[in-house]
Amino acid sequence: FNDVRVRQAIAMALDRKLIIDTFYYGYGVDQKGPIHAESPWYLKDQGECDKYNQYNVAEAKRLLAEAGYPNGFTTTLNCTAAWGSTWMEYIEFIVDALSKIGIKATIKSSDLAAHYVNRLCQYDGMVFTYNWGSATFGAYSWLDGLYLPGAQSQYSCVNDPKLTDMILAARHEMDPAKHQQILNDIQRYMACQQYEVQWPMAMAVTCQQPWVRG
Repeated sequence: FNDVRVRQAIAMALDRKLIIDTFYYGYGVDQKGPIHAESPWYLKDQGECDKYNQYNVAEAKRLLAEAGYPNGFTTTLNCTAAWGSTWMEYIEFIVDALSKIGIKATIKSSDLAAHYVNRLCQYDGMVFTYNWGSATFGAYSWLDGLYLPGAQSQYSCVNDPKLTDMILAARHEMDPAKHQQILNDIQRYMACQQYEVQWPMAMAVTCQQPWVRG
């Protein structure tokens, strides 16, 4: 997973439209990067590397072969079953998707407390987890927690000096336009690196009786 081509291949193995149409019954949005898709700081078109957010089994296989895994490899997919049967169906979907590009993943489930005690880098293989956050939070509620070494909430163990410099630059930039430009650069860079392969976001649907007003 230290080879960027492996991470890019895994990103291309997920059919996000199928996920939205089936699991979410069409009520979902494509999540391409670390900043929430409904956030005002989100960049929808993430440039040249946006192709890695697109479903492409043939290209994923080519990238794996180029990385030295023409026949794929075996790994572990760590998760928790604490969020119920639908969550585990997501896991099974991922295992099936990975198998189509030659990666054989074995599911390893742990209880919720143990799942979050460890930082992501303490697992063998891959981890499917949920990043707590909201579209109303600032951009750093996602960036710091995964990618800024030394941050209190940092639990992914990613240590990329170029990314760190960009995050710090954005945090200190007071001009709104320049601030957004740095965040755009971060998102384009992250589309290339694929440190965290994104799963689509479900929409929240609120139902009310017709007589409810105000």
